[in-house]
Amino acid sequence: MSSLRGQQEFVNIPTEGSSLGEVNGNSYSASPDFEDDESPFPDTEDSNRNEDNGSSMNADKIASIRAALRDASDEHIEQIRHRFDVSFRWEGDRVQNEYVDMTPPELLLKEARHKIKTLVDEKKNDKAVHELIRCTALAQLVYGVNHWRHAEASSNLAQGYLELKGYTKQAQHHAEIARQIMLGGISKLESDDEKGNILRVLATTYCTLGRALTAMKKYSEAERSLLKAEKVCDERSKLSTVDILDCADLDVKVAVALGKLCQQQKNLSLAAKCFEKANEIIQKNHDDSSPRLIAIHQDLGKTEQLRGESCDNEKAIKHFLQAHNIASNLYAGHSIQCAKTGHALALAYIALSTPESEASAESYLNECVRTYRVVRGPSHKDTLDIEDEICRLYVRTERHEEAVSLLNDIIELKKESSGDVSLPVAESYKFLAMIRLSQGNIDKSVNHLRKCVKIQEMILGYGHKKTKASQETLDMITQSSGKTGKLTSSSADQLKSRPMFTSIVGRSKNPNN
Repeated sequence: MSSLRGQQEFVNIPTEGSSLGEVNGNSYSASPDFEDDESPFPDTEDSNRNEDNGSSMNADKIASIRAALRDASDEHIEQIRHRFDVSFRWEGDRVQNEYVDMTPPELLLKEARHKIKTLVDEKKNDKAVHELIRCTALAQLVYGVNHWRHAEASSNLAQGYLELKGYTKQAQHHAEIARQIMLGGISKLESDDEKGNILRVLATTYCTLGRALTAMKKYSEAERSLLKAEKVCDERSKLSTVDILDCADLDVKVAVALGKLCQQQKNLSLAAKCFEKANEIIQKNHDDSSPRLIAIHQDLGKTEQLRGESCDNEKAIKHFLQAHNIASNLYAGHSIQCAKTGHALALAYIALSTPESEASAESYLNECVRTYRVVRGPSHKDTLDIEDEICRLYVRTERHEEAVSLLNDIIELKKESSGDVSLPVAESYKFLAMIRLSQGNIDKSVNHLRKCVKIQEMILGYGHKKTKASQETLDMITQSSGKTGKLTSSSADQLKSRPMFTSIVGRSKNPNN
């Protein structure tokens, strides 16, 4: 079929019972010119490609075809589709055309990569993963199954599943596909740049695989993968063509992944060394206020807290304070990042258990609550969790009435957000009962515990461990105080407690009866 650009062509669409040259006695013309907003190929390169394949169709021709198709049969629709290289689909009583997208996969791959960055920045994780899947298929079409670019796309997809969705098994699956491609044999390398890129893909693949295996608690396999990633990073850093910052960023990822693995294995000394290594690399290649240092300092603080009784709380507080100071300098106003670092810092101060540290903790918690109320809202789970922490701090400092007042407000907010019958409300009632019990107010304590048990029975059931624990606590309090703590049993429980019934009447031993 000849090109439609640069010439005038008349398109005659047949209907059933008419000849190919006329449709109900009318002819339909097709203008060769496209409007800017109607062109299926936005740039010059795509327009030239469209001239070569000769399958362009403008809005006038589409309108002509649609008008002719109103009374056309399936046989005539097929004739039109073959002649004009157009596919159709039915929508109700109408037939609409579908453009056959003739864009080369190379351009589609480039567009998809650009779109992924935008979607990740906008936190549209589902759409970003969808584009990563498209990239994998397009890379296979463009480069071939065994090319390292296909392995790169599979590695990126594995990383997307892990970081954007938290899907560890999918991440492991695609990382292993990338590893098999890389280890299955790569064609002859054309330059040192290509070698650097291949080593980067291999190191990223091993790092992602190790992180996924760590989350799946397969620690020995994860350790082997991460040590291989570290080895590949060392080899890559020796190349003169590799970008220093890119190499340093990959080294940081591997070091942090090894540190988290060591945390899970309770090898806290080695975990601290890995995080310190990441900290030194970031400070060497960036500065002391890099946002990546926030997570590193928090990891160092958590590692110190995991030591238990031998924990150096002041050292942990130092790391959490550095993280909070960096976040405060980077993010102005009411920032969720500052609220998260402030919460972690407050918990570290509470663990120190001194009047000064508890006062500092209260200050940071109040700051977090103000931020969450503005950003999330007063009924949001994050806001209520911080207020629960403030209640516990009030109890630690023997300010029970303040805790009771705040907890009553929290219960009302939880009822608004979660409903009257919900587990967060039950937990608050149990906490309130414990506070009243510490004050010696048995009646109110029993009343709150009864509400807690009733809600837990309705949601979890009578046999759940939480329900049993709450009921045992209620029984213990009521038995020690001489009050009846059992709730009124339901009809189902009453039937269970009745003696066994049999329709067979035993014969009397007395023969006279």
